[in-house]
Formats: sequence, C-alpha cells, structure tokens
Amino acid sequence: MIDRYATQPQVNLGRMARFLALIWVGLSFADAVVTYFCLQNIDNVEGNPLARALLSQHEVLFYGAKALVTIGIGMGFWWLSTRTAHLKPMIACQAMLIVLFVLVVANNMARL
Repeated sequence: MIDRYATQPQVNLGRMARFLALIWVGLSFADAVVTYFCLQNIDNVEGNPLARALLSQHEVLFYGAKALVTIGIGMGFWWLSTRTAHLKPMIACQAMLIVLFVLVVANNMARL
C-alpha cells in the first residue's frame, strides 16, 4: 500500500517554474497590447506614473522598455528555475504576478 504512493510521479518544480515564466511573459505582452488599444481612446489614462512619464516622451520608448524588462524578468525566472533550491517561494511569486496580470488585462479588456 505504501509503495504505491512512493512510486507516484512527483511534480517537477523546475518545469512548473519555467512554464509559469512563459505564462507571465505572455500575459505581460498581452497587457502591453491591450494597454495600447485602450490608450487610443482619449478618455482612458494610464494609471502607472512611470508608464505615463514614458508614454509622454514617446510610445516606442515605453513599449521598448516594457519589452526589455519583461524579457529580462522572464529570463531571470527561467535561470532561477534551473539553479535555485528555493523553487516554492519563486513559484509563489510567479503565481502572484500571473494573478496580478490577469486582473490588469481583464480590467483593460473591460475598458475596450
């Protein structure tokens, strides 16, 4: 009886962390696209003060910076998923980021 539970496959935390990193990068880019379309309407205003400052300079600057930061954080998550012994806290952080970005994208989609 006990042997049956001992031989069941365990969750590969590294694989889960890499999968969550890809999900977060996809959601971050979806947020950028939805934000772009939302801001085409004159009534919508960017709520993030840093993003608003970058958008006031030039849109390409904002979206370029967002892409670089998203790719950098995604690569950092990917690297940590292969090197760290603290996978559970990292996965918890990724899960919180994914929930945050799902809420942001959903909120922006409601404004379209």
